[in-house]
Amino acid sequence: MREIPIWECPDGFGRADAGAAFKEVAAKTADYTIKDHEIGKCFSNAGASGTVVLTLPTPKPGFWFPFVKIVPNQIFTIKAPAGVTINMGTAAQVYKNVTTETIYATLRLAAYDTTKYVVESQTGTWANAAS
Repeated sequence: MREIPIWECPDGFGRADAGAAFKEVAAKTADYTIKDHEIGKCFSNAGASGTVVLTLPTPKPGFWFPFVKIVPNQIFTIKAPAGVTINMGTAAQVYKNVTTETIYATLRLAAYDTTKYVVESQTGTWANAAS
C-alpha cells in the first residue's frame, strides 16, 4: 500500500498531494500576474498596504489556484485574463474579476477548459469587481 501526503489548505480541507498540491503561500503586496508553473500555490495579500489585484494565467485543464485574504481593510481582487471568465456558481454569476473585503475569505478556482475558471470552494463574500 502506498502512502500519499495530505496537505492542509487554507479553505480548511485536506488534499492529497498528486504532484501539484498546495505546498506554499505566496504573499503578494502589489499587483501580480500568476504564472503557469505556480499551479497549486496559495496566494494571499499578507503584508499589503493597499489593494492587490492578481491576474490569473490563461486557463488549461488541471490548473487550480487557492487564494486567502489576510489583511483587513484592504481589497483583494482576482482578475481573469482577456477572453476568460470566472464562474461563481450560476449563469448569472459569470464575471471577469472577483473581489473580497472579507477578512480570511478563501477562494479556490480550477480550470476545466481554456475559457473559464470555476469556483470549487469559497468562504466569505466574493463579488463581481468592475473590469
